[in-house]
Amino acid sequence: MPKSPLLGNHQKCWVRGRHAVAGVLRVRWDPYEVRIAETADPGAADEITLTCEHRGIPVIASHAANLTKLCGGADHQGFAAKMPPFPYANAAGLLRTPPTLTVVLDGVQDPHNLGAILRSAAEFDADAVLLPASGAAGVSAGAVHSGAGAVGATPIARVPDLAETLKELKAKGVRIAAATLSGDAVGPWEADLAATPERPLALVVGAEWRGVSPQIAALADVRLRLPTGPVGSLNAAVAAGVLLYEVSRVKTR
Repeated sequence: MPKSPLLGNHQKCWVRGRHAVAGVLRVRWDPYEVRIAETADPGAADEITLTCEHRGIPVIASHAANLTKLCGGADHQGFAAKMPPFPYANAAGLLRTPPTLTVVLDGVQDPHNLGAILRSAAEFDADAVLLPASGAAGVSAGAVHSGAGAVGATPIARVPDLAETLKELKAKGVRIAAATLSGDAVGPWEADLAATPERPLALVVGAEWRGVSPQIAALADVRLRLPTGPVGSLNAAVAAGVLLYEVSRVKTR
C-alpha cells in the first residue's frame, strides 16, 4: 500500500503549538493524526479533541517529551499534528476575477518570514497570496508555527511565473505596488493604495536578500519605500505588515 504524502520529512511533517493545530483544523487542512500531551491547556485540548472526533481524525495521548522529539523542539505547548502537503488554491480559479487585495511574495525564502506575512495578510483582510512555484519558501511546518494559526485563512496559490501572472492581473485592471529601494520610490502615504473591487491592488514584497527583482519592479505602477534608520532596510515580514496596515488604514479612513 503506498505511503500517504507528508508535508515534509521526519520532524518537518509535524505542525506544533496550540494555535497552529487549531488553525489547520479551522481551515479544514485535516491532519493524519493529532497528538496531545498532559501539559496541554485542558480547554484547548477538549476543543481540538471534539473537532477531531467530528472529522474522524485520530487523537493520540502523548508525553510532552515525545512531542518534543517528534517536533524537534519544546515549543509545542502540548499539541502536534501530522500533516499532509498544504492544499494550495488553484491560481487560475483564484485570479479569474481579480481579488481586491493580493499579496505577492517575490522570492521570500525564510519560512518564518512567510508565516508572519501570512498572519498579517489574514489580519488585514488580504484576499489572496501568490508565491512562486520554485525558488522560494512554501507552506511548511515552520511557516505554520510562525503564522500562529493564520496559515490557510487567506487563499494561497503558487504560480510558475510571477511576472507573467502580474502582467495578466494588470491587463484586468489590477494596480501593482512594489516595495523597493529604488530612487523613484515614494512613501506609502504618498501613493494611492486604496484597494476596492473596482480598483484592485497587488502588493509585492521581495526576497530578504535582494528585495523585489528588477523584472517585477519594472511592472509596478508605483514603487514604495518605507523610511528607515541606520540599518537601512526592514525585515521582509515587517515591511509587509507595515504596508498592509497602510492599505487597511486608507480603506477604513
